[in-house]
Amino acid sequence: MIKRPIAQLFLIASLALLAACSSHAPSSSRNTATLISPSNGSSFAPPSRTSSKLVGLVANVTDGDTIEVIDEQRVSYRIRLQGIDAPERQQAFSNVARRNLITLVAGKTVLVEWQKHDQYGRLVGKVLSDNRDVCLAQIRAGLAWHYKEFEDEQSEVDRRSYAEAEQLARSKKLGLWRDAFQIEPWEFRHHKPANSTEAEYQAGKQSSRPSGLAETEISIRGNRNSKIYHWPGCPNYDDIAPHNRVPFRTREEAERAGYRAARNCP
Repeated sequence: MIKRPIAQLFLIASLALLAACSSHAPSSSRNTATLISPSNGSSFAPPSRTSSKLVGLVANVTDGDTIEVIDEQRVSYRIRLQGIDAPERQQAFSNVARRNLITLVAGKTVLVEWQKHDQYGRLVGKVLSDNRDVCLAQIRAGLAWHYKEFEDEQSEVDRRSYAEAEQLARSKKLGLWRDAFQIEPWEFRHHKPANSTEAEYQAGKQSSRPSGLAETEISIRGNRNSKIYHWPGCPNYDDIAPHNRVPFRTREEAERAGYRAARNCP
């Protein structure tokens, strides 16, 4: 009669002890972060998918829109500055843009507000140094374009600020805008022959003719990608890649098709 209650009490005590131990055991899913490996197999590791900010020291400046940041765990991240596109290495002002970015961030602690990875495994983000927007600073110096192809990834305030900064730099002929004839880096990347220089690329374009209309009939050229049209005398009239050119006879015809006038035309 006495042994049964004692056995029951012992069983209850054992279950309570087991429950207490389980409550203190670490959870395998608690405070974990998934690291995404870069697509190119490099040693640079981006932070977790759930993260949106990175603080680190700028250890290297690759070019006018790419830096390397090392965090407090000594993990390296390659950062592609959001909202801008600087001249490619084979283009004029490439070294000037890189040197200006070195002045802005080299050896400094920066905050990167990032949103995604690009095709090369880099984080794409807005870079802040001493509360200063470094991406915007490159545009203001006339050493980068506002990258309008990806402007939908920016806030409305940043889109407006970056666009206005580019127009101001153009009007003051700062940096690369001292040259009347410029090739956007995205056009240079995508349409130049392998290993060609900017001079060779430009020379090759002089013989290109848009299709659809005879050369004598063409007065307006639209850019299929940007939906912007240019006319003879515009600085970027001949910059449009041949396969992106849409010929129009008049401005009205271009605007009816959904194109707008280039803002840097006389």
